Amino acid sequence: MYFTWREIKEIEALLADLARTLLEMADAHGETIMPGCCPFAEGPTDFFRPPLLAYFEMLLRDLGRLEDTYKRLDVMPLGSGALAGTVFPLDRDMVKEELGFSAITANSLDGVADDFALEFFLLRRLS
Repeated sequence: MYFTWREIKEIEALLADLARTLLEMADAHGETIMPGCCPFAEGPTDFFRPPLLAYFEMLLRDLGRLEDTYKRLDVMPLGSGALAGTVFPLDRDMVKEELGFSAITANSLDGVADDFALEFFLLRRLS
């Protein structure tokens, strides 16, 4: 889980840098004209700014998806056991605080069935 947390934060930082760069480019090229593409017209012209801002919006959605994945990942399953908890005395609240989780799984069966790694993998492949 720690690896996935770290990867999400690293990807978020890279996407945020790219989003800032797109905004800077859009500001610098507000009046720049570029050739456009349309299946029914030959060579219409357009401004360079709207496509840059479109990619900016796409990156914001990707950042939102990463934040959602991170929130689901921030729930500690430790103590769920293989099915119905553990017989070892475990202060889950203390462990949660020590490990930096924001919440604890409410159901032991669900705690061991979480698919956070698959969700993160698919998010990286589809973005």
